[in-house]
Amino acid sequence: MSQDYAADASELSAKFYDANEQFNGAEHIFPLGFSQITNALAKDLNIVLNKPVKEIDSTGSLVFVTAEDGTKYNASRVIITVPLGVLQSGNINFIPPLDQGKVDAINRLGMGVMDKLWLEFPTAFWANDTNSDWINYISDIPGQWV
Repeated sequence: MSQDYAADASELSAKFYDANEQFNGAEHIFPLGFSQITNALAKDLNIVLNKPVKEIDSTGSLVFVTAEDGTKYNASRVIITVPLGVLQSGNINFIPPLDQGKVDAINRLGMGVMDKLWLEFPTAFWANDTNSDWINYISDIPGQWV
């Protein structure tokens, strides 16, 4: 478990383990990168990058987002997707404040480091087995995976 989820198995919930059956279907590779998806979704949107957020005020009919440099943006709705560490740092001031249940959940969540590496070989040097598409090695030392 720790090799797949960047955390010790004792710290993981099994509630939704293997609950991805609703996503059955073929896998697709995007040779030009997954940015093709986000670029299509962002078409005709005003996307602002490299503006760390200081405050999100949703008390009125519009949501106001204030960047660290003082720039203010407004919208009828805002989707917030910041890293867990940013939420846990408290560096974004939410007006009104997040309810205590959300704050408690944010503070209980943990995170770890996980790197994924894909290799493509010009020819297969392993046994010709059409049922296998995964080659790996799992160390006897917990948490060490190559």
